[in-house]
Amino acid sequence: MNHRVKTIILSSMLLVGGLAVRAQDSVIVNISPAACPYADSHLAERLEYKLSTLNHQPLAVNIQAAKPAKFENLEQVITRGKAQKARFLIDITVEKLDLIQKKITVVPLAVYRYQVYGIITGQLRIVDVAKRRVAKMDRFYWEMKGSDQWQLIDDEPTDPALKLPADEKISLFDALEEKAAVALFEDIKAATRGNHFDSQE
Repeated sequence: MNHRVKTIILSSMLLVGGLAVRAQDSVIVNISPAACPYADSHLAERLEYKLSTLNHQPLAVNIQAAKPAKFENLEQVITRGKAQKARFLIDITVEKLDLIQKKITVVPLAVYRYQVYGIITGQLRIVDVAKRRVAKMDRFYWEMKGSDQWQLIDDEPTDPALKLPADEKISLFDALEEKAAVALFEDIKAATRGNHFDSQE
């Protein structure tokens, strides 16, 4: 799936009160993932499923999207949104999906405990193209704790054995990405009012 954009159109046109929803009433979500050395990322699929439940709104989710330009200004974002015929243009950039350790010395020079966490960091930006404004822009950080790992005598924090068993890594990242998807979904739902075409004011 590397370097491939998977575009899933859940609905291209809806009838609401007998009126066709225009193409520019759609929500476009661009997700730029980060490579994880321990597990495949399924954040985009999780978020796509949750967003598809919002009032059957026209929605396109671009998985493996290119990262937005670092210094892209609002006018450039709006131009990009209009080109994609979006009412709301949503860019989600995942910068890091990884494991970290927090070391605790239990017995000096003898026993060490490492708390292992899965973390995901990045940025969410929601632009209301029709109103020409940023509806929301935040950095995000979520973590999920795995089991503690112990080390006797040798103080070697780079020891691969301290990174959790393979099956636990998969479960940890699954739970972490579900947590992230729920939070992102709620942010998007609030910013687009859950039913983005009910008000153009």
